[in-house]
Amino acid sequence: MSRVFSALCLGLLLSNCALALDPHRSITQYIVESWHQEDGLPQNHITRIVQTKDGYLWIGTLEGLARFDGIRFTIFEKRNTLQIKHNLIWELLAASDGSLWIGTFGGGVTRYKDGIFQHFGAEDGLSDNIIIALYEDRHKNIWIGTRDGGLNLFRNGRFTSYTMKAGLPHSTVDDIILDRNDHLWFGTDRGLCRLTQGRIKIYTTKDGLPHNTVVALLEDRAGRIWIGTDGGGVAILSNGSFHTYSTENGLTNNFVEWISEDPQGKIWITTKSGLNSFSNGKIKTYTEANGLSGPAADLLHVDRQGNIWVATNGGLHRFNERGLSALPSDHILSRNAIHSMMEDREGNLWIGTGLGLYRLKDGKVITYTTAEGLPSDAVGALFEDQQGNLWIGSNRGGLTVSRNGVFQPAYAWVKELKQKSHHCIYKDRQNNLWIGTDSGLIRLTQSRVQTFTVQNGLPGDVIRAVTQDSTGNIWIGTGAGIASFKDDRITTYTDALANPVVRFIHEDRTKKLWIGTDGGLHLFQNGKFTLQHALSNPVLRGIYEDAQGSLWMGTIGGGVNVLKEGRFTAFTVKEGLFDDTVFQVLEDIRGNFWMSCNKGIFSAPKKEFESRFKGSFEDIHSTLYAKAEGMRSTESMASVFPSAIKTRDGKLWFSTTGGLVMIQPETIQFNKTPPTVIIEQLIVDSVSTRINQNLSIPSGKDKFEFHYTALSLVAPEKNKFRYILEGFDNAWIEAGTRRTAYYTNIPPGQYTFRVTASNNDGLWNISGASISFYLQPHFYETIWFYFLCFMSAVALFIAIHRLRIRHIRSKLFAVLEERGRISRDFHDTVAQDLTAISLHLKTVSETIPMDPEIAKKHVDIARNIARDSQSEARRFLQNLRPEPPDSNFGNSMQQLLQQLTAGLPIQTDLSVKGSTSGISPVVLEQILKITREAVNNAIKHSGAHCIEVHALLESPVVQVKIIDDGRGFDVDSQSQVDWQHYGFNSMQERAAQCGGRIQIHSRPGHGTEVLFTVDKIY
Repeated sequence: MSRVFSALCLGLLLSNCALALDPHRSITQYIVESWHQEDGLPQNHITRIVQTKDGYLWIGTLEGLARFDGIRFTIFEKRNTLQIKHNLIWELLAASDGSLWIGTFGGGVTRYKDGIFQHFGAEDGLSDNIIIALYEDRHKNIWIGTRDGGLNLFRNGRFTSYTMKAGLPHSTVDDIILDRNDHLWFGTDRGLCRLTQGRIKIYTTKDGLPHNTVVALLEDRAGRIWIGTDGGGVAILSNGSFHTYSTENGLTNNFVEWISEDPQGKIWITTKSGLNSFSNGKIKTYTEANGLSGPAADLLHVDRQGNIWVATNGGLHRFNERGLSALPSDHILSRNAIHSMMEDREGNLWIGTGLGLYRLKDGKVITYTTAEGLPSDAVGALFEDQQGNLWIGSNRGGLTVSRNGVFQPAYAWVKELKQKSHHCIYKDRQNNLWIGTDSGLIRLTQSRVQTFTVQNGLPGDVIRAVTQDSTGNIWIGTGAGIASFKDDRITTYTDALANPVVRFIHEDRTKKLWIGTDGGLHLFQNGKFTLQHALSNPVLRGIYEDAQGSLWMGTIGGGVNVLKEGRFTAFTVKEGLFDDTVFQVLEDIRGNFWMSCNKGIFSAPKKEFESRFKGSFEDIHSTLYAKAEGMRSTESMASVFPSAIKTRDGKLWFSTTGGLVMIQPETIQFNKTPPTVIIEQLIVDSVSTRINQNLSIPSGKDKFEFHYTALSLVAPEKNKFRYILEGFDNAWIEAGTRRTAYYTNIPPGQYTFRVTASNNDGLWNISGASISFYLQPHFYETIWFYFLCFMSAVALFIAIHRLRIRHIRSKLFAVLEERGRISRDFHDTVAQDLTAISLHLKTVSETIPMDPEIAKKHVDIARNIARDSQSEARRFLQNLRPEPPDSNFGNSMQQLLQQLTAGLPIQTDLSVKGSTSGISPVVLEQILKITREAVNNAIKHSGAHCIEVHALLESPVVQVKIIDDGRGFDVDSQSQVDWQHYGFNSMQERAAQCGGRIQIHSRPGHGTEVLFTVDKIY
């Protein structure tokens, strides 16, 4: 249909930088690979295949949609994608903005863009939910054809519907195109419609249309509109007139399926009875009679090389300058119904069938098998004669010769050749063809066949090597020794070799004869065989002599050994070879070595071998060619010689168990399309995280998985990756083909994960893909926490410093307080006692002449007071604390008054009310000392005759009054010095220490009252 033409144009634009299907190869020589439901498809019936701008392949099936990166399928269907309302995917459109439009058969249309699915249905303005056509015009408008709702235009996020109510002749729209004049054409079941500036014009059979059911449309490069109908053939609309081609004009059938145009401007049409081409007004048909394998040609695709691919109900066909060719009837694609074809940007042809997904691609190597004319896929020895003919042996399949690229059986009349395996082939200078087999040596001339065995003198019947030396001798290597043949005489050399199994015989440019065996290399010179030592492995297989005369030999397990400048040097996997088993070494015209082994064919630059030989430690870089490059089997033939040759035209030929492999190094196409690199998924602690520009990940996450891919579909299994987590890794990590990166225990911070990839030929996408994210720290890992800790430390330091200062001050205050207390205690005890002693001694001095007895009494009192004062002073020195008062507070007060007034003409009156229970001893002690100070003041200063002490001990208040009848004083005019002299300050301090207060009431001539009140007694 017409949409193929747009795909063709895109293909032509890409053809300069991408691979494509080589039209010069046989259709059977393309590499065919397949994927099925067990490989990850949601279902095997493929309805549509498209490739979006990013490189993903999207496959529609009857049971959902699949996204494919060449390795992994990701399935989207209504159970895991709510925006897909129906699993039957009928149409797919890869839009120019990178989005994918998904048309379902009953669930409307869904758009996928930037990782988000968005559904559109009847509730959004869509006229019908059964989608049968999707089309994007050059203005990026999306047109949607439905089965029962006509045509829909999606533009600027809104739908505009064109239905039968708007003038459509029928509600089914099959195909849509926009011509160069901005006329939109679409086919319905009741005519052709043209939409111009919102107005619809209808063309039917009345206007010249051959049939009203229009199924295919195309605008050719001349601007003509081609209309394919379902029953009336094809019509061309030009200059307002229809011209019809039908079976009457040579069309294979009037029921048209598909229309397309090739790069040369030829129109191709498929019908239910074959393929048709239109050129210069002439029709050429292709049916079962002239090459099609089935009558109904359902599908048509034109690739960028101009190959016309046609799917019929009998298989897949290709038409190009070589003519029409079809896959064999036993090919897998000949047994499947083909529903869709699509060429990707790298030139691979993808085919959707009823039994899975298939891919056709070119290989770097070309393999010839029985499909191309060989008698057997197990190829034997190879040989090119002087005429440039290639002789090909086989395993019991007969001998084949290739002349000018055409394979033909050789000596088919020689039955022995079909019954035997061909281990070696050689044509001597006499034009005799020698074929070594597993049961004798055959010599062929134009009319004569001779067979030589042990009965004719050969050492063994298994012939593995034949060559002619410069003297004309034919040397024959067998599984049991070596012999020479000259003048029809056989000479056998018994016990001449270290091992009797001969693998090759080669005469070098200096006329030396070299024999390779399973036991080492032998030199035959001057009639003697000499075993050469110093090989890395003695089991030899092939030999090659380069232009400098160096001998390069393949070994089993010892890599490549070279005899150069008189010494042997080995090259193995340690030096960079792909494998240590090498069967044959060849050199191409560009100076590269090609080596065969059991794992394929690999190449390496010869200059790298030379560098190693000269002492360099640089690795040899090997490139492998295997199944991904076109080999049917990677196992090369090890038991034939030569198993690989280079022909005069520069082509390299290799014998394998899966056919004859040809490599033309100078024409190998390298994939110049760098792969698109995509980070598909980020999984954090087993939970998928949506990737966005400002990604922030909560704290406490420690397991990260980055899933990435490279969208190169030629050989995706060979895509390689390297990645780095900036902010964590110090260097790029080579991941090989692994598509997941794992990280654990990442500290909080800002990171960027970058990944780059190479395609199958080692071309890297340098920019790659990246994702930045911020891993949030725990609270205790934030800068604010660190700042808070710093400030807390500062505050703690300040607090500790202040506490220390406070402690020092407290200690100082305590010392000062203690000094004050000692001073007060000393004043209230020792000083008071001294005052009392002084008063008594004064009385003694006054009375001793008059009344010695009274004087003696006062002396005794003074002595007792001195003794008590001495004891009190001793307690100050020992404990710095006075002993607590007597438990009987009344007695303590009574003793205090008696002690202070003893021998003095002073009357005392004491009254104590209440109990000391619950009163702090500190309070009681302070009461006693305040009372002592007040009584002493009254005795010393007031001239009192009577002193009263009244203590009221009742919770919660304690009151003590000390009243004298002395001379009194003016309280208001008393100076600070007087207060200190009277000890009033000391009483105030004592009162404050126990939470009390002192009040002094006095006036001249009326005595003094000291009131001590304590509110807190506990």
